[in-house]
Amino acid sequence: MYGKLYYAIYGYFKNKKNHDPQFNSSCLVFMSQAIHFFIFFLLVLKIFKLEFPKFSADNSQNKLFFLPLAGIWLFIVHKYFQNKLQFLEKKYKNKIFISNIYWVVILSIIIPLIFLIKLSGGSIWK
Repeated sequence: MYGKLYYAIYGYFKNKKNHDPQFNSSCLVFMSQAIHFFIFFLLVLKIFKLEFPKFSADNSQNKLFFLPLAGIWLFIVHKYFQNKLQFLEKKYKNKIFISNIYWVVILSIIIPLIFLIKLSGGSIWK
């Protein structure tokens, strides 16, 4: 799933003559992975009725402790897909994902983000 997402976004940025399509694609894949991870994490917290003070909804300052972890995670995602790019180009050579890039982003990032906001107790529109 993330390989298709990376290649679709990479192809889009490459066609738009972006200055660094590999890193920008890695950033969007990282954002998608982070959203999916936190959805899974919040579901586990809700199902087992666990509570972690670092994820309290009242104090956003505690969440800043996770920025170094996010930086390392982004670096790993970038290096992984940088090494896998030639394989993805061979695998998806004749398949076109660029025309469906909006649907790919909506289904893999936007809808899970809305679900994450609702699950965490926040509201999107007031």
